[in-house]
Amino acid sequence: MSVRRAGDRWYVDVQARDPEGKVVRVREPSPVDNKRGAEAHEKKVLALIQTGRWVKRAKMGRPRKSVSPVTVGDPSGPVVTLSGTPSLEAFIPEWLRHQDAKNSASERQHKRQILRDHLLPVFGHLQLDQITVRLVDAYKAEKLRTLKPATVANHVSVLKRVFAVARDWDVVEKVPRIKQVKIESQPFDYLSVEECERFLEHAADWRVFMLAAVRTGLRLGELRGLRWGEVDLGLRKVHVVRAYTQTGWTSPKSGKQRTVDLARDLTEALRVHRPESAARDDLVFPGPGGEPLDESAIYKACKRVCGAAQLGRVLGPHKLRHTFASHKAMHGTPMPIIQAWMGHASITTTMRYSHLAPGIGARYIDPPE
Repeated sequence: MSVRRAGDRWYVDVQARDPEGKVVRVREPSPVDNKRGAEAHEKKVLALIQTGRWVKRAKMGRPRKSVSPVTVGDPSGPVVTLSGTPSLEAFIPEWLRHQDAKNSASERQHKRQILRDHLLPVFGHLQLDQITVRLVDAYKAEKLRTLKPATVANHVSVLKRVFAVARDWDVVEKVPRIKQVKIESQPFDYLSVEECERFLEHAADWRVFMLAAVRTGLRLGELRGLRWGEVDLGLRKVHVVRAYTQTGWTSPKSGKQRTVDLARDLTEALRVHRPESAARDDLVFPGPGGEPLDESAIYKACKRVCGAAQLGRVLGPHKLRHTFASHKAMHGTPMPIIQAWMGHASITTTMRYSHLAPGIGARYIDPPE
């Protein structure tokens, strides 16, 4: 048995007999990349071999498209079971079935990608009660060398959710107190009022679509999936009930339907835009064959309009959503109303726009006369 450094990684090399007398040799990188961590991992591997609980793991390092022996999210795939607490790899298929009932198609796809390419190659072979805060902290430090903090925070969120469900199901007695990755507030771009007017003036055939984007703040998928039956021009409201994304039809990102008020200029533009024969199920912004607009076509249109308006930069559909919220904040709209219009699950997300509000707190600071 030994631990040694090879290249830029610490490795363990363990050889021992399992309870059936079979010689098992394990040579792999240490989850904690230092000598002390490697020595601790060496002892753990030895104990697992000698008690018959060792499970061959997927190799660490470059993410792989598949993880052996479990195909992520495939309930019919082979499941590795251990005595006592299950390994992360063995627990994930049942956990995913539980999550699938609550998540949208895009969320299901996103969680599977995080598990397949990141979490399972590192933690999959470990029992749930062997995944410690120290190991997770080492994982975060390693991932932050190449990935953005927000991306690593998503990994941590998935892992924390796995532990929360495991605790609820009495699979583990306690869960590690994993700290989330700190994410600094990132600046965002948006169109000024003057830029927005120039942008709309040069939108040509895309004007109604672009106007809807900057006057409602709907997400791209929500605009693509909007139907005439969800638009009430009389009451000047739009009901956001579904979205069309890369994974097909789904619910809005927050999972909740919402209602957004329509500005006067958008209401009049939609009256003209609506065909006389439009049915309730017809899309407000259809593609050439009546299907949802192609996402790449929308991005190309934004690029053309930004160029024609000589903005000096390109703003995609999400920046138009930022434009809506920014303008409303600058006009003094209360943050909870902006939150409701934007469909933010947390007011914290909406508060990114609060610095644009023009002294909105000054009107409340003095006591009533």
